[in-house]
Amino acid sequence: SAFPVENVYFCKEVVAQKFDPKGVDYALLKLDRSVSGRHPLAINRGNIHMTSKLAAIGYPSGLPVKVATNGNVRSIQEGFFVADLDTFVGSSGSPVFNVKTLKIEGIVVRGPWDYVYKSGNATVKNPADPYDHAPGRADVYTQEGGLGEHVTMIKEVASLIPQTEMERYLDEMQRRRMERQW
Repeated sequence: SAFPVENVYFCKEVVAQKFDPKGVDYALLKLDRSVSGRHPLAINRGNIHMTSKLAAIGYPSGLPVKVATNGNVRSIQEGFFVADLDTFVGSSGSPVFNVKTLKIEGIVVRGPWDYVYKSGNATVKNPADPYDHAPGRADVYTQEGGLGEHVTMIKEVASLIPQTEMERYLDEMQRRRMERQW
């Protein structure tokens, strides 16, 4: 399907980037112009908690949209966490939301193969390697099974992102809820 050329944006500058194949992975880009008609999402500038309930929204494999809910934090590492979200290959870059606060907790950066496009007679050489798979096979796990998805914490780049109107609103709502509890 076609979309208007004014909806195409280009990278003007790489503001910050970091890549550790087993850790933090991000790139923060500045676009060639302001995005009109869209509102920036709120981010968590603090720490994620083991009890946080998570969701992710992305566009993997050419899907119009894939929403993964009922996610949990499995472990918290230095600069990233492991979650049990039901995301697909190609979800990298998708925001991971805290269902309670509605703020972004992080960005999906890697996870095991869920399925592959081609069929064939290949066999798995090393079951511990999530990238070594048998073509034509879908890997199915329980919610707690599999290796989980690695998510770079948004607080890794929070100092480079201005506070948004939505973030201020959500912070105020949280403050009011806390006052009512006391």
